[in-house]
Amino acid sequence: MNHIDNKNYTEKINNIKSVNNNEAINNTGKIDYLEKINHIEHISRCQLIYDHPLYQAELVKIAGYESDRIFCRHTFEHFMDVARIAYIMNLEKGYKLSKEIIYAAALLHDIGRARQYEDGTPHDKAGAEIADKILSDCGFSDDEKNMIVAAIISHRVSVHESDIHKSDKYSEDTKNIVATILSTIIYKADKASRQCFRCNAQKECNWSMEKRNLKINI
Repeated sequence: MNHIDNKNYTEKINNIKSVNNNEAINNTGKIDYLEKINHIEHISRCQLIYDHPLYQAELVKIAGYESDRIFCRHTFEHFMDVARIAYIMNLEKGYKLSKEIIYAAALLHDIGRARQYEDGTPHDKAGAEIADKILSDCGFSDDEKNMIVAAIISHRVSVHESDIHKSDKYSEDTKNIVATILSTIIYKADKASRQCFRCNAQKECNWSMEKRNLKINI
């Protein structure tokens, strides 16, 4: 397990401990977001995710724990890479998923990493719990939230593309199909985002050769 050696990160984490309190998030977080929604036209819900105090707190903690990590790090840049790759896959395959839903899932897929370092909770499970709180505050419906949380929980599990059945009409009877597609493209984008062919820690990495990106794939 990596430990936080950087004093700046430690100070930041100490300063934001209060946002890990559910009551603090429930009492202040929603008010902040309601104010933003009321005063800023066309604000993206993904921007609300990024600005959420719990999201920012978890980003800081992840950065602290990974400050000396030699392998791929779980930075906001990684989250955005996954979002963009997943959306490209969505367009190329004609899945017709919402861009905002894809980005929301990508921005949250590894947000549970700090919990994994802290107490061993798998980051997909921890991330789903954190995402549930954040998404509720950011105006996502129950259906949207359930879909995104399902994608976070399953983003470490490969789903074969033959299991995906495309539909021209995404309605109540196709929720499971849409959830499966979202989970699959987040999983694939997560792996595709890693530039293994130029990584200095290849020898120490425990990824199988089958998982690694050893060349530029287009």
